Amino acid sequence: MATIPQIRARIRKRFWRALDYISIYVFVLVVWGGVLIVDYALLLLIENILEEDIRRYPLVALWFDRAKIGLALLTVATAVFHGIISTIGQIRMDVATAREDHDE
Repeated sequence: MATIPQIRARIRKRFWRALDYISIYVFVLVVWGGVLIVDYALLLLIENILEEDIRRYPLVALWFDRAKIGLALLTVATAVFHGIISTIGQIRMDVATAREDHDE
Protein backbone atom coordinates (compact mmCIF):
# COMPACT_ATOMS: atom_id res chain seq x y z
CA MET A 1 0.00 0.00 0.00
CA ALA A 2 1.35 3.37 -1.00
CA THR A 3 1.66 6.12 1.54
CA ILE A 4 0.35 9.63 0.98
CA PRO A 5 3.81 11.12 0.21
CA GLN A 6 4.40 8.33 -2.35
CA ILE A 7 1.04 9.05 -4.00
CA ARG A 8 1.85 12.77 -4.12
CA ALA A 9 5.25 12.02 -5.67
CA ARG A 10 3.59 9.85 -8.34
CA ILE A 11 1.05 12.59 -9.09
CA ARG A 12 3.88 15.13 -9.43
CA LYS A 13 5.79 12.82 -11.79
CA ARG A 14 2.67 12.26 -13.91
CA PHE A 15 2.00 16.00 -14.01
CA TRP A 16 5.53 16.76 -15.28
CA ARG A 17 5.32 13.91 -17.77
CA ALA A 18 2.04 15.28 -19.14
CA LEU A 19 3.57 18.75 -19.30
CA ASP A 20 6.47 17.31 -21.35
CA TYR A 21 4.02 15.93 -23.90
CA ILE A 22 2.05 19.17 -24.05
CA SER A 23 5.25 21.18 -24.51
CA ILE A 24 6.10 19.14 -27.62
CA TYR A 25 2.90 20.22 -29.35
CA VAL A 26 3.14 23.82 -28.15
CA PHE A 27 6.67 23.90 -29.58
CA VAL A 28 5.44 22.49 -32.89
CA LEU A 29 2.64 25.06 -33.09
CA VAL A 30 4.77 28.06 -32.16
CA VAL A 31 7.95 27.27 -34.09
CA TRP A 32 6.40 25.75 -37.20
CA GLY A 33 3.66 28.40 -37.20
CA GLY A 34 6.43 30.99 -37.24
CA VAL A 35 8.15 29.14 -40.07
CA LEU A 36 4.91 29.18 -42.06
CA ILE A 37 4.48 32.92 -41.49
CA VAL A 38 8.07 33.70 -42.52
CA ASP A 39 7.72 31.43 -45.56
CA TYR A 40 4.55 33.27 -46.59
CA ALA A 41 6.20 36.68 -46.07
CA LEU A 42 9.19 35.70 -48.22
CA LEU A 43 6.90 34.44 -50.96
CA LEU A 44 4.97 37.72 -50.87
CA LEU A 45 8.26 39.58 -51.26
CA ILE A 46 9.26 37.42 -54.22
CA GLU A 47 5.79 37.87 -55.72
CA ASN A 48 6.11 41.65 -55.45
CA ILE A 49 9.55 41.55 -57.07
CA LEU A 50 8.35 39.34 -59.93
CA GLU A 51 4.96 41.02 -60.28
CA GLU A 52 5.66 42.17 -63.84
CA ASP A 53 6.66 38.69 -65.03
CA ILE A 54 3.78 37.03 -63.22
CA ARG A 55 1.33 39.37 -64.91
CA ARG A 56 2.89 38.95 -68.33
CA TYR A 57 3.32 35.16 -68.32
CA PRO A 58 0.35 33.08 -67.07
CA LEU A 59 2.49 29.94 -66.86
CA VAL A 60 4.81 31.65 -64.37
CA ALA A 61 1.80 32.70 -62.30
CA LEU A 62 0.43 29.14 -62.34
CA TRP A 63 3.72 27.58 -61.22
CA PHE A 64 4.28 30.28 -58.62
CA ASP A 65 0.89 29.52 -57.08
CA ARG A 66 1.70 25.80 -57.12
CA ALA A 67 5.04 26.46 -55.46
CA LYS A 68 3.33 28.46 -52.69
CA ILE A 69 0.86 25.64 -52.04
CA GLY A 70 3.60 23.02 -52.16
CA LEU A 71 5.82 24.89 -49.70
CA ALA A 72 2.92 25.35 -47.29
CA LEU A 73 2.05 21.65 -47.47
CA LEU A 74 5.72 20.72 -47.02
CA THR A 75 5.92 22.91 -43.92
CA VAL A 76 2.79 21.35 -42.41
CA ALA A 77 3.97 17.82 -43.23
CA THR A 78 7.37 18.52 -41.69
CA ALA A 79 5.73 19.91 -38.54
CA VAL A 80 3.58 16.79 -38.18
CA PHE A 81 6.60 14.53 -38.76
CA HIS A 82 8.59 16.50 -36.17
CA GLY A 83 5.76 16.15 -33.64
CA ILE A 84 5.52 12.39 -34.20
CA ILE A 85 9.28 11.83 -33.92
CA SER A 86 9.45 14.00 -30.77
CA THR A 87 6.56 12.10 -29.20
CA ILE A 88 8.19 8.74 -29.94
CA GLY A 89 11.43 9.98 -28.38
CA GLN A 90 9.55 11.19 -25.32
CA ILE A 91 7.78 7.83 -24.96
CA ARG A 92 11.11 5.98 -25.15
CA MET A 93 12.58 8.28 -22.52
CA ASP A 94 9.54 7.76 -20.28
CA VAL A 95 9.86 3.98 -20.58
CA ALA A 96 13.57 4.11 -19.69
CA THR A 97 12.90 6.46 -16.77
CA ALA A 98 10.06 4.27 -15.51
CA ARG A 99 12.38 1.23 -15.55
CA GLU A 100 15.00 3.16 -13.58
CA ASP A 101 12.38 4.28 -11.04
CA HIS A 102 11.02 0.74 -10.79
CA ASP A 103 14.51 -0.73 -10.22
CA GLU A 104 15.15 1.56 -7.25
